[in-house]
Amino acid sequence: MKKKVLIFSTRLPYPPTAGFKKRILKFSEFLSNMEFQVDLSFLHSDSLNNQLIKKVRKLYDNIFPFYLTNFQKIFGMSKAVFKNEPLQSHLYYSDRIARKLSEIISKNHYNLILWNHIRAHEYRKYIFNDFAIHLIDYHDSLAYHYLSGNNKISNFLWKSIYKIEGKRLLKYEKKILNNYKMAFITSVVDKYFIEPDGNKIKIIPMGVSQSLLGMKNDESDEDIITFIGKMDYLPNVDAVVYFTKEILPEINHDVKLYIIGTNPNKAVLNLQKKYSNVFVTGYIENPYELMAKSKIVIAPIRTGAGIQNKILEGMALGKPVVTFKERIKPFENIKNFQDIFAVDSSEEFAKAINSLLKNKTLRLEIGKNARNYIKENYTWKKIENKFRNYIYEVIE
Repeated sequence: MKKKVLIFSTRLPYPPTAGFKKRILKFSEFLSNMEFQVDLSFLHSDSLNNQLIKKVRKLYDNIFPFYLTNFQKIFGMSKAVFKNEPLQSHLYYSDRIARKLSEIISKNHYNLILWNHIRAHEYRKYIFNDFAIHLIDYHDSLAYHYLSGNNKISNFLWKSIYKIEGKRLLKYEKKILNNYKMAFITSVVDKYFIEPDGNKIKIIPMGVSQSLLGMKNDESDEDIITFIGKMDYLPNVDAVVYFTKEILPEINHDVKLYIIGTNPNKAVLNLQKKYSNVFVTGYIENPYELMAKSKIVIAPIRTGAGIQNKILEGMALGKPVVTFKERIKPFENIKNFQDIFAVDSSEEFAKAINSLLKNKTLRLEIGKNARNYIKENYTWKKIENKFRNYIYEVIE
């Protein structure tokens, strides 16, 4: 008889338009390859697209969706305030859903339950007297994201919120670790921020598919620069707004900036109204075809944690990636100015882009090194082997 695993996510991990979705789907695939029965439970606040659900059902043995209203999210956050706990911890929690989820777990006798993100932990607290082994995937440290990004925020109110929330998150991230047999996270930086001593948190980085490594580096004659990301996510919005205002005017070439990604918010859409050389694509089914035509992939992320998927994908496509030094800390053994261009300031960012645009030989050399670095360190196949070993460790 197959062993059973339940994967619980506070959001539907499909389509794979964000790093956390790709990660959940890959872990699901790995577990299925290990001959587990893989079930998925997730929360949603919008009506479910029937075509989308049909595709999700093909990936799992059983799915258990739960509807969470926006009012319940607000109510959850208000409870967190009174409990002196981070807002993130109660954002997706509902007593009603917890009771139903507990019934499903009791009925199905799971061997493993993988809770995705600390936002799922309040549901874990509700589950007891079961025989499952509980694992959590932090993805990255939200506390690190809030506390390290605090100095980049100019708005006093948001700066205060980030500081308070960051401190509460760090306390929470450390505390909840005791409830799990093992935990996963994307980088060594995030791991040691939560667990400076001990070895319960295991590093499972993000990866790239083999198809990206095989794509032709088909750069256009035009000076195209691309940015990819979920475009209602604050660090991505901040990145493109900052780049367009502070760096783009300093580039000495007739460049076109393509901002690729789902759900562009008003601030992002306004950029293409204000700048004639900025194009906001929204969702593209295959964004990598456009990225393959670009000469440079940018990642001017000023806040955030973990391994940036956009950097991995740009490098896998054989593109020179320009980013800030803080963003390459999670990458092990990466060589700056050989595998990637990581800089300290907006002036250096513009200078790096200008150098790369005028020197095709340098672009191709950095791109080749970047692709080789990803092949050696960040393919999903290599990551799958590491993940399998950790799963066998907890179940045997």
